[in-house]
Order: sequence, then structure tokens, then C-alpha cells
Amino acid sequence: MKNAIKISITEPCSKNFNNFKRTHGGGFCSSCKKEVIDFTGMSNAEMILHLKKKKEDICGRFTQQQLQQSISIVPTRSAWLHRAAIFGISICTLGTMGTLEAQQTTTKNKEIQTQVSKTTQLEVLAAKNYTIKGTVLDDQSLPLPGVNVVLKGAAIGTQTALDGSFEFPKKLEVGDILVFSYIGFETKEYMVKASENETINVTILFEATDIILMGDVAIEGVYSSKKNLFQKFFGLFK
Repeated sequence: MKNAIKISITEPCSKNFNNFKRTHGGGFCSSCKKEVIDFTGMSNAEMILHLKKKKEDICGRFTQQQLQQSISIVPTRSAWLHRAAIFGISICTLGTMGTLEAQQTTTKNKEIQTQVSKTTQLEVLAAKNYTIKGTVLDDQSLPLPGVNVVLKGAAIGTQTALDGSFEFPKKLEVGDILVFSYIGFETKEYMVKASENETINVTILFEATDIILMGDVAIEGVYSSKKNLFQKFFGLFK
């Protein structure tokens, strides 16, 4: 595909990203003495922009899904078109503001009455302590043994058994967060919510799209000229 790139990891790294010192772009690997850019939360456009700025070798962290796709390089539209679009939206919005404000006032009054009736019940539930137990599965609904289950911000945790089941050793409160980590997968989090039951059963699913690869970034499929891949890639933006 012309004017398209495909990102790959030539030599996947086995280091644990969660142990890295946090940086603005991701984390710092003390072994390699370099920053690892976390691309997992970026859109395609954001990845292109970041790769354009970084002209030296890059070490990155990607999802499996990001590495399996070809990313088209589409020129950005001019600034005046963007401003014109915003101006058009503003004109349309102003015409409906008066009607919306009247409707919103009535709706807000109803919402306040409903919230007041629920407040007492929520306060009682929030004061409870809960036993959290459940199962961790992969994307084929098979159990994942050995998944670390840790209370965020604390040094207490457990691991899933051979059948993927777990029971957290400490009762938790509303707002507590359990962190689920498994080698090669993106970390999962579960926040305890108010419940009428003292025992809360949860199912945590690690999908194939959550697979994380980390290592030196290679860019493929821009052109077939004699220039190196980085030169060919960044030349598209000149």
C-alpha cells in the first residue's frame, strides 16, 4: 500500500514495563538506559506524529492489534478548513441553545429529586467491606493460572489458581482498585463498587488485543528506494 507504513518489533523485550520509572512519554528502562514510548493508548494519527518527531532509534510499547495493521499516511487538511468547520458548528449550535436550556432545567430538577432519594442507600452500601473473588480467563474462555492480583497502592495480593480462580485475602471498600497483571498482557484494573451482597464475584478477561509487545521499533513498507526506512518515512512529511 503506497503511502502506508507497518510498525513491527524486531526483538521483543521481556522487561516489565510496570517497573519502569514513569516519564512523559512512557517509562525509562534502567537496563537499556533509554525511554520506552508507550504507544498503546495512541491513535494512528498520534503514532505517526510521534514517529515523525523522533528521528533516532525508538523503543516502543504497542498492542498486538497496532502491530498487525497498515497505517495510511493521509495529509492533514488545512487550518482554514478546520476553522470553517468549527464556525459552522457554532452557528448551528447557537440556534438551539434557548430550547435546550429550558429542557435541561426541567430535567435537572427531576434528577436532583432522584439523587436525594438514592443518597442514603449509597452511603450505607459504601460503608460496607466486601469479599472479592472471581475468575480470570483468556479470550477463549480458558482459565489463566498465575495471574497477579494486587491491591493498588498496597503490598497485599494473591495469584489465580490453576482453574483461574482467586479470592482476595483482604476485605475491600468501595473505591479500592485491584490490579491484574500477567506476563505479555496489558494490565487490567477492577474498582470495587457498592453492592447489596457482601461477596462480589468478578470475571476478568484478558483478550488477544491486550497482548503487549515492547522493543526497538521498525517501520516497513513506505517506498522501495535506496534511502533507509526512516528517511523514506519522514520524507513524506516534507
